[in-house]
Amino acid sequence: MCWWIVIMAMVLEIASSVSYYGPAWSYDDETNWPGSKCREGGKRQSPIDIRTTDVIKDFNSHFIKYGALKFIGYQKVLLTGVNNGHTIQFSCEGDETIHPVLTGGPLKHQYRLEQMHFHWLSEHSINGMKYPMEIHFVHVRSDLTVMEALQKKDGLAIVAVFCQHIEVEVDRPCVQTDARSIEQTGAEVETAIR
Repeated sequence: MCWWIVIMAMVLEIASSVSYYGPAWSYDDETNWPGSKCREGGKRQSPIDIRTTDVIKDFNSHFIKYGALKFIGYQKVLLTGVNNGHTIQFSCEGDETIHPVLTGGPLKHQYRLEQMHFHWLSEHSINGMKYPMEIHFVHVRSDLTVMEALQKKDGLAIVAVFCQHIEVEVDRPCVQTDARSIEQTGAEVETAIR
């Protein structure tokens, strides 16, 4: 039986409703992508090809200034899911003070988890190699609104997780049932992955 193994996503306890909305843009036509930097080019936009030969090791903590990267409160998260025509996007619900947070590493500020979404065929690559799936955990600086964060150079912290497709035997069919429910478009479905 084939399964996607996603280390961080399986930690989340998800209770969500999934809706379908048509796409507002297409991967085939980059001229209609949201955000002017995607259309005009620049140094701080996707996609990124990470060249391992160009990676700078930070032995003297010039970049990693704030200790280890810490993921706090990811054990149980209330999310709402939407099939937007490109991906399934899960957005955090409830008061922002209960959202999981990311801190440490190169991050001077604390960042709250705002949403997570998937790319079937990774958006980014390593040494030119794309992965079957990539998950983006989108965090917003905790002292800013989403709109304010979009205007700041350090307003967002996005964690990308590359996923490989492997075969494993699983004796709990509930994950497969939930995944099939998410694939249905045009209708709302309730899912609970635990």
